[in-house]
Amino acid sequence: MADKVDMKRKWNWPIWVGFVIAVGGLFSYEWFAQFPVTRDFPWANLLLFGIGDVLLIVGLFRAFGRPQRYRGKVFGSVFSAIAFLLFAFFAYEIFYVLRQVPASNGAPRVGQLAPVTALQLRVAEFSATSFRIRCTRHPCRWHQRRSAGR
Repeated sequence: MADKVDMKRKWNWPIWVGFVIAVGGLFSYEWFAQFPVTRDFPWANLLLFGIGDVLLIVGLFRAFGRPQRYRGKVFGSVFSAIAFLLFAFFAYEIFYVLRQVPASNGAPRVGQLAPVTALQLRVAEFSATSFRIRCTRHPCRWHQRRSAGR
């Protein structure tokens, strides 16, 4: 009997890993939006949320099913609630708020020529040499120097 009381409980890793993956599902949307495959429908983010939720559920079953062996009743419950709220926020923003953006009626359609004003054409003709700006090979804008009449 003394062996069971002195037995140290194990770390319940699915709860922690599942929560990190679920949070990654929310904050990785901007990175996934760079690619055309994941831009139209956020399937990669939903997959991350799904993997995170499965791990959280496995961790909760371990914590509540064998509490003498695994930790995580409190953290598992709190992390699961937070992950659910993050998913609800993500789904609300993606599937409702972004659909409320009005159509741009004045913008040209794909394949249609855009009207160009004379001022836009004139600005496009100007180059940096017109103002005698000499650019060094440094990417920072502060390193561009204006040459005084040279």
